[in-house]
Amino acid sequence: MKKISVALLGAALFGVGLTTALTTTQIHAATPNAAVNQTYQVSEEHGVVQVGRKTVQLYADANLTTPVDRYLAFGTRWRYSQINHIYVGSNRVGDLSYEVGTNLWLPGQGTMDKIPDYIVNAQFIKGIATVTNPGGATLYTDAHLSHQLSRKLPFKSAWRFKIIMTNEDGDPMAYEVGTGLYVRTADVRADINGVFTVQNPVNAAGDISVYRQDLTLAERTLSAGTRWVTTNRQILADGRTYYQVGTNLWVWAGDGTWASK
Repeated sequence: MKKISVALLGAALFGVGLTTALTTTQIHAATPNAAVNQTYQVSEEHGVVQVGRKTVQLYADANLTTPVDRYLAFGTRWRYSQINHIYVGSNRVGDLSYEVGTNLWLPGQGTMDKIPDYIVNAQFIKGIATVTNPGGATLYTDAHLSHQLSRKLPFKSAWRFKIIMTNEDGDPMAYEVGTGLYVRTADVRADINGVFTVQNPVNAAGDISVYRQDLTLAERTLSAGTRWVTTNRQILADGRTYYQVGTNLWVWAGDGTWASK
């Protein structure tokens, strides 16, 4: 078996080229009012935010006490993984900051608009993306693929991903190959790592059918309860999903259960 050299991009590239001469703003954490019991709480949430009318400086902490020399241009969109919420008593009254990269927090105080999560959804599925575009795979800094870097991933290089970004219809749009760094699905071939367990929905003890790449029936079946490593996935226009369990061998998702490996 040919060994694949796999790399994972770090957060060092995050925000490359975004330090501009545009009007910038630095926002500090609100000073607690002695008359108001204002507290902060960080929670894991996923979505997309858009920077408002000014270029905004990032911070190294959720409470916005340590600014870093990185800026996000106005109008750009960024995926966040955590939000630092503001509470007065037990009531949530706002969002102080969003984590848009490893130890990189974007102020939420009147500088951006929150975009509903349904526009881009994150599926936490592991795999390897191999670049199939001879010209290389362009890197983007947002899941909407609207802000690209000059750097490309080389043809035939392979990169680990843990997140697949889909649109509201569930169609794959991009793979996150590093913190806040994405490639288009059209530029790569994705090998989906997982395990499929056979579970016939009609007869728990029954075998299930196996299909070829063109979804015609193959001349074999899989026994109930057996487990198979998957290396690929295809989603049809009607939403039906199939997993590859061998060379030119596919199973329908409804004939069992699948878990990311």
